[in-house]
Amino acid sequence: MTPLLFMVLILMSFLLFSPYFAVSIGKKLKKNFWTVKRISIIITGYIGLGLIAYMYLALSLTGNNEYKTLSSEEIERIMIDENQFSSSLSQKQGDQFDERYLVDEWSMKLSSDEVTLLRESEDTYGRIYVLIDWRDDAGSNEIYVKTYQIPHVNRGIDLTKEVTNNQFEFADDTLIVKKPPEKQLIFNSINPKIEMLEWSVPRLHSKDYVVENSVTGSTYLYLNVPNHVTIIDEGKLRFYP
Repeated sequence: MTPLLFMVLILMSFLLFSPYFAVSIGKKLKKNFWTVKRISIIITGYIGLGLIAYMYLALSLTGNNEYKTLSSEEIERIMIDENQFSSSLSQKQGDQFDERYLVDEWSMKLSSDEVTLLRESEDTYGRIYVLIDWRDDAGSNEIYVKTYQIPHVNRGIDLTKEVTNNQFEFADDTLIVKKPPEKQLIFNSINPKIEMLEWSVPRLHSKDYVVENSVTGSTYLYLNVPNHVTIIDEGKLRFYP
């Protein structure tokens, strides 16, 4: 706890309990002690102290914040875009994926006419889909890959870079989905609201709940493969086996 925050808490406690202490030691309060003016001063003081404490915390956290915070509208947009990705995937239209979510573009050069798709573990932070687009290119053993990533959001904080770093590895004609490393992420957030714990259908669909909820973004691999190459899907990654 910082010295300034400690002083704010002490002052608020003093204002709250000072009338009680005054009575307990035998000092009688006058009949007209609780006047409108005095009540207004006390309420204004509480509000002012609360604003000072909140502004101090907000400024101190903003200066050290390593993660991007998304608004309710941005999270809703991500959810809509993910549904559009799923729709394009089901129609085998990988060429219509939204380029805003393109995070990597690379190629794999095979030493044979076979490529194996493999997982190190079933434990991943999100679903991974592989869509194959065949091309007529008998003289090539090269596969062109595009990686699209829907963001990972936790309570309004974008943690995509933390959980999707180094997801894939290509070696010996094998594309491997690597086991994600265990990580501990520590961050602070301020929610300047007082609300009752209430679970209902309208709440689950409200904008406020969107921010509190999580979006576990999917990863889409769009592979452009020569027709003569055989794909061995041991990891069950292909959307269409």
